[in-house]
Amino acid sequence: MGIIIVPQERQDSARRESLQDTLLLNEEPTGIAGLYKKLPTNFRLLLENLVGVEEPVTEKDFTDSELIQMVLNIEDQKKKNNAEENRLRQQKSDSYSFASVSDNASDPRIAEEVKSFEDTRGKTSINPYGESPRGMVDQNYIDALLKSFSNTPSGDDYRIATSLGKYNAVDKKVDSPESFQYTINDTYDFNKKERDLPTGFKEVLNRFLSSPEIAGEYVANLVNTDPRPVKINLRTKSLEQKANGGFVDKPLYDNPRGGYI
Repeated sequence: MGIIIVPQERQDSARRESLQDTLLLNEEPTGIAGLYKKLPTNFRLLLENLVGVEEPVTEKDFTDSELIQMVLNIEDQKKKNNAEENRLRQQKSDSYSFASVSDNASDPRIAEEVKSFEDTRGKTSINPYGESPRGMVDQNYIDALLKSFSNTPSGDDYRIATSLGKYNAVDKKVDSPESFQYTINDTYDFNKKERDLPTGFKEVLNRFLSSPEIAGEYVANLVNTDPRPVKINLRTKSLEQKANGGFVDKPLYDNPRGGYI
């Protein structure tokens, strides 16, 4: 029997279905709050920033599908980081194997990169800026509008990227291989220092007309409201139910964290 290769799209769909069962999700709001929650998350957070909302941005500000996509992004990035660290370690090992001590041929930059993985163990950085596939911000007005209202994984990805920007997810230690918990502690502040957008009239006008994301950043920085803390907690239902003495059944599904959930 040959090797069966499952298409990536089917793998991702299975992972989403599994997380739908195991991830602790939000209760759907009703009434006016429910209608407000139907607005795109990136737009809601921008609006709240402009009117001076100071409460922390939490997992409750995002939709269930966006929370699931956050976990998928974190796990995919962790997998890439592990592969890159293993590649560097192998490269470091090979340089020592094929060079004599006197040659001192081992590149110190490789050792530094390996050490950076060791020093940041348990922390995963998600960066939506730059080139594709993670480079998904600064869309034109039409694409930004379509993605903001899209009920697809790419729409979820776009709303997360334009709501959180670059962020770090930290693994919280749990006593069960079937469970996980990630925390995101950041600041919702429109990257005023990091983005360093042009301030000249012509440059501002060109940027303003090119992308609603950049226009939103200029408006928010002009209003100059205080930054909002971001405190997002992504965890399995089993952790919450264990604290309450409960139990949750989990489907057998192989996943990037190892084991089954």
